[in-house]
Amino acid sequence: MTRWTVVHGRFQPFHLGHLEYLGLAVERGGHVLVGITNPALGRLAVEHTSGHRHRKDANPYTYFERAEMITGSLPEVPGATAAAVRIVPFDVSDPAVWDDYLPRGALHLVTLNEPWDQEKYERFRAAGYAVEAVPGNPHRVTATEVRRRMAHGEDWRALVPRGTARVIDGLPTPREFPRTPLYRSESIEAP
Repeated sequence: MTRWTVVHGRFQPFHLGHLEYLGLAVERGGHVLVGITNPALGRLAVEHTSGHRHRKDANPYTYFERAEMITGSLPEVPGATAAAVRIVPFDVSDPAVWDDYLPRGALHLVTLNEPWDQEKYERFRAAGYAVEAVPGNPHRVTATEVRRRMAHGEDWRALVPRGTARVIDGLPTPREFPRTPLYRSESIEAP
């Protein structure tokens, strides 16, 4: 049986931290599944450990647009090929449907940066899935920071792979990012 490694996220948008996360899965060999969470933007679930993942302003891109960002960024991941990486929708908020999206024997990599990440890790373990914690990075790139920079007209391209930038630049309708508390005015250093 083929060994699958799973990474997952909202990818709103797919950024350099996500690219590194995908690279960790590719390094393990075998095949990689990239699960795009919150695939149906009309059915966003509230999670008590994440105050924004259900908010419309935190989910500006469709499943298809995010899949295109990831596909367009694959050439930037050493060793990644379209044949070895599959992109699937993955409703991480509903454990009852996980087996509908992903093979039971897959290894799930979960980065531990925020309380929501720890919650997902525990849910996977409790459901009997093979799961491995990936240590968090306090200086990581976040999609919130990318969207904040977009909202303030700052350089967001320094935080995303070229494939993501091409997809966003090619969208027929640019996304609006209101200057809400989610997009505070502080910024982080580009990598």
